[in-house]
Amino acid sequence: MTRDTVKHSALGWLRRLGWHYLTRPHPGSQPDADADADAGDILPTQLRERLQAVRFRAQGQLWPLDESGVAQVLAALARVSLRRGVQEGNNALLSLLLDGIDIEQHLPDGQRVQACVQVIDWNHAERNCWHVVDAHGMGQVAREATPRVATLLGYVNGLPLVRVLCVERDAQGRWGCETAAIALHLQQRPGPAGAYAQLLLALDRRGGRYATQGAPAEHWTRWRERGWGPSHLKRLRQEPTMESERETPAADLRGVHASLLAGTMAPARVLALLHGFIDVAADGRRQIGRSAQFFAVQAALHQLHRLDARRQRCDGELRLAAGSGMRRVRQWLLQRLRRDPVLRQCRVLVVQSPRALPDRVGGPGAHVRSARRAPHAGLSPTQRLAMFMADGRGTTLHTSAATVQAWLRRRDTHSADDDLIVLLDANLREGDCRWLQRARERMPRAGWLWLASTPSPGITEGVNAAAILYDYPATHAVADGVLAPVHHQALRASPAESSEVVEQGTTSSLRRDATVAMIGQHFFDTVQSTERGLRALLLVASDEDARRYQRAFAHEGRLHSRVVPASAARAVDALPGNDAQPQLLIAVDGVGLPSFDARMAVLYLDCALPTGAWAAALALVNRPHPDKRCAWLVDLRDPPCPVPNPDDWGLGRIQAIEAGLPRQHRRLHALLPAARSSDFHACRAHLAPRWVLDARGEARDLHRRRRRCLHGRVTAFGQQLQIAMLAPADGGEEPPKGSPRWGYQYDLHFCSMLRDAVNEDAHETHLYASEDVRIRHWARERAPQVEEPAWDFAALRAVDAIDAHQEADALHSQLRFQLDTDAVDPEARRRTQHQLGALLFRSTTPARRLKRLRALQAMLETGSSGSLREAAPLLRACHALLARHWGATGGRGQQHLRQTLAGQLVTAVIDVRAAHGHAPHLVAMALRRRLAHAWPAQFTPHQRDAVLADLPALLSRADLFETASLD
Repeated sequence: MTRDTVKHSALGWLRRLGWHYLTRPHPGSQPDADADADAGDILPTQLRERLQAVRFRAQGQLWPLDESGVAQVLAALARVSLRRGVQEGNNALLSLLLDGIDIEQHLPDGQRVQACVQVIDWNHAERNCWHVVDAHGMGQVAREATPRVATLLGYVNGLPLVRVLCVERDAQGRWGCETAAIALHLQQRPGPAGAYAQLLLALDRRGGRYATQGAPAEHWTRWRERGWGPSHLKRLRQEPTMESERETPAADLRGVHASLLAGTMAPARVLALLHGFIDVAADGRRQIGRSAQFFAVQAALHQLHRLDARRQRCDGELRLAAGSGMRRVRQWLLQRLRRDPVLRQCRVLVVQSPRALPDRVGGPGAHVRSARRAPHAGLSPTQRLAMFMADGRGTTLHTSAATVQAWLRRRDTHSADDDLIVLLDANLREGDCRWLQRARERMPRAGWLWLASTPSPGITEGVNAAAILYDYPATHAVADGVLAPVHHQALRASPAESSEVVEQGTTSSLRRDATVAMIGQHFFDTVQSTERGLRALLLVASDEDARRYQRAFAHEGRLHSRVVPASAARAVDALPGNDAQPQLLIAVDGVGLPSFDARMAVLYLDCALPTGAWAAALALVNRPHPDKRCAWLVDLRDPPCPVPNPDDWGLGRIQAIEAGLPRQHRRLHALLPAARSSDFHACRAHLAPRWVLDARGEARDLHRRRRRCLHGRVTAFGQQLQIAMLAPADGGEEPPKGSPRWGYQYDLHFCSMLRDAVNEDAHETHLYASEDVRIRHWARERAPQVEEPAWDFAALRAVDAIDAHQEADALHSQLRFQLDTDAVDPEARRRTQHQLGALLFRSTTPARRLKRLRALQAMLETGSSGSLREAAPLLRACHALLARHWGATGGRGQQHLRQTLAGQLVTAVIDVRAAHGHAPHLVAMALRRRLAHAWPAQFTPHQRDAVLADLPALLSRADLFETASLD
């Protein structure tokens, strides 16, 4: 079995990108040192090489650093790892790298000057030292069923700023997932390495994710390289660029890791991410830019640098899916404009709409630098805009569309727009856009940049002729895990009364009561019955409607609801997510809705939404959460609100989900034996463990992959069926027997029970995630009623008969699982695994193999419990032999030592007989050689020789090896 396949693929990419491989971190590293201690050390040679190239300016000249300056820089970097907590150390190191390290230098004339040392050259990537080192593990406990995680450290000028976690196979040959590396990183003891690593990557054989230090598991995201398609990845697989990668297993993963490694690990990209796309909030939490945000900012900067033939700046538009972080894009773009050597002197006018999207990237407590403060606080917004347009070079002003319209009505206003950049929300193009046309005429040389939420609202011809610089649709955001998929559903509730002439208030009350009952049933089907701790939001048109709905929900008593107060409209933490919070929030559709937590999963609409408000509505519910597989946008109006191009907005339909159920059903049935889908025992035998020896002589479970496919397909089919069940059935009743929906429910329940049975046989119940448990419970609750035929007691006897082959394979899986989970000595684990393989190697009947497996299980239980009452005959005979020559009495320590020696003697006898089975005359000599150095000091030479002399007589007893021989 090839080892380190993922690591070799990562190394191949890093070498191709310009990283140099070092075999050892530094000359003083010890082979048995802790992994964190090695990872946290700085490479002094590479760091000194960089510091020797640094020059500081004093007295009109450039001076190199002396030894005292180098020592001050090293001391400042060493103090970072001594800070309290990994998060604080990382933030301090990032500040040192970005702002520089202030030191004191002595000039030749004795004068003291202050110098700022930049450890990294941010403007020229080729002037830095790029090295990658194999960290040789992360302090991971060696387990047979635990995937091994290899670690690569990326050093920039001797600082380990990048950590790559490569998930390999486990000891049973099963591939691990990237979640194993993320969980291992989060569980690690914080060491010196945590104070340096800024960029983290987790790779497996299917791809990988990245994050910054301190990010939770749900914030690790994927990278989508711009301009890369399937044809480009196919060319990477077929055309290896390095001779050392030809015909190696790592070449198969070249296209899998291409997007992430080429997108984030290129030296220029590493510097760009560290320098401008890591945000530290006020509470110390960190967030790294996603690929869409990175390319949106880069495309905007490239467009603003361009000038047309008339020396005017080119316009453009950025389109990002609603909720994917447009506010953070605006923030990072403003920061990059102020650092750009060409554009930092330009004036930046940010025109925002009243209906601003909530900040979805930082979450509650995010720190966003605001430029709303003006030096002339007493002036009106129009006066501040006039002063900004007259003389505001190098500043940023946030204003509204109404203020711009008021400024345009002033005829005496003039502005020099050669250095003006205007950032506008795309939903400002709704309604009367004549003010935009006047603004374009008043500022013809300004650079106009539109920030849109996909898809863009209606475009007025002649007002916006800008090219689309970057487009990130909702489908890509859902595939990357940035957003949760949103399904659109239109539900109409009608009063129970007949269509007679009644008062208007009575009709509204009846309709509201029916709507409340429908919301309660829908919330039960989507949230409560699926065991998800999520919440819902109801948008109404007025405060009076909100109060009436609140009274109706309180009277019905099915859902705990609350009206969102107007004072919480701008508060991000106004409604924190905890169990004491209501299940349903009622809010009035207005300008500023609060930024709710990620548990908001269902949005009920009982008000008309304009075109530009759909993005704000989607952003309230499409934030990803570990317990949220999808979100719901439910329209309660009659007739429903028109949705402009639902496919472009990323809104899924239940009918499309229901149309895909037959394919999922066929994939589920493909794992079952032919024509036996109703025979539970035949299906169980088809998926139960079946252990054999492969061509390499290693134990392999033939049905393991089939069980893993069943495990995933049952959960996926259950998720799709949960969504499809929300579509109203014929007559609103349970589906009749024989209908497709009835068959889907029956097969889901059947396969769920089958999955539980085979996973219990294979001891793989630890693989259940929370989503698997939810689907299992939901399938049992929704199991259709089945009329079973009469029981045949004669057939039950055949069912109850023990299948020795199946029971032996199940016991084999149990012993392997026990070795992996129990605190077994590594040497004992190795011997037991060898004995299990020897049982598969020897062709014997299933009954004899089962008997020997039970004997081995008894030996393992005896070794762990210290009792000899259930020991195998060979173990009892060896214990009696030692007691006869060494004495049967003694203290507890002496008895434990005698028991340990008996187990060693049993293992030696079994191994020697397996190795020299065809040469009995060599057995005694091999035993003497093996046990010569294994006796403790308490044994005298006479006692040792007496034990060895009695071993041939013990070996000649065939009854001892009838159940204990494991060869």
